[in-house]
Amino acid sequence: MLHILRRIRQKLINDKKILNYLLYAIGEMLLVVMGIIIALQINNSNEAKKNDIKFQVLLSEVKKDLEYNISSNEDLLKFYIKKDSIFTDAQTKSLTKEDYESTSLHSFRHLLFNRMAFKLKKIGYDNLIRNLENVPDRYDDLLKELSKLYEEKAAFLVSQQEAIKEGNDLFINDLSKTKSWFYLVSEPGYHEEMVEYFLNDPFYKNALELNKSNINTILNISSEFQQHAVEVYTLLLEYLKDPGDIPDRIQSILNPTYEWDYSGLYSYVDKGREIIFDVKKGEGKFTFSMPNGPAIKLLYLGKHKFMALGSNIYFKFEQDSIGQPLLNFLRAGEIVVFTKKEE
Repeated sequence: MLHILRRIRQKLINDKKILNYLLYAIGEMLLVVMGIIIALQINNSNEAKKNDIKFQVLLSEVKKDLEYNISSNEDLLKFYIKKDSIFTDAQTKSLTKEDYESTSLHSFRHLLFNRMAFKLKKIGYDNLIRNLENVPDRYDDLLKELSKLYEEKAAFLVSQQEAIKEGNDLFINDLSKTKSWFYLVSEPGYHEEMVEYFLNDPFYKNALELNKSNINTILNISSEFQQHAVEVYTLLLEYLKDPGDIPDRIQSILNPTYEWDYSGLYSYVDKGREIIFDVKKGEGKFTFSMPNGPAIKLLYLGKHKFMALGSNIYFKFEQDSIGQPLLNFLRAGEIVVFTKKEE
């Protein structure tokens, strides 16, 4: 091909056809430029494909981290919901010495002695951040949501856990230095001075109140983190070309199987005033609201139990002896039973 082009060029020069030669030369340059442009486009396309493959691998790491974090945070929620109810009993009920005989994990004795740590896993996200210059623009929405989840909500959750840890450690350290019976806390049996302290010491009651406040905060943050993590995970699946298997536990959180449809109006009369909760289902999720109030998302905890996002309000649905749906509204240790209104 080059040999033929050279012969044409030489003939034009020999025949002194300068204009035709110039046109030919321009055409030849255009061919070279076009060849370079095509080569660059092919190279850029190959680089883009390589970057996309690399980014898909990073997203797969993020997916695994999210699966771990969602499962771990669900355990955290259930642990502190249980602990919150025991704190409420300790503060509102008239406990006896017998109530402090148990040494189980969730016993009254151990209210300020145990906690659950949520170990955030974000290796995939950190690797992603280190490779931002190679991330295609179409992933911007996903990156924004991941940043909000990890840089804001997860960071706040971890910091609140540290606050609980520091408070518990200070309490335990002080108790170990001032109470001779400290080593007996986890030992079975009844210990007079220890139980007297738990029942009547005003400073212990203060410590309970402070710790319960911290637990309420961590429940609020944890429930919001869980909801957002599930939303980000669902979005991530849309971006992954090969999402792979979804663990059964994650599948049950993404698409919970409800025992029945809890939708409807629930009523409770307090001193002649009717209070109404409106429970609705949309896109597989439940919300509740009061008349003219905003709809608040409910986080499903299993076994007819829900938690209102960003609060320490819990709902448990039951049926009475004749099958009438009931809504048990739990807040600050108080249980109020709402009955479903006739449609």
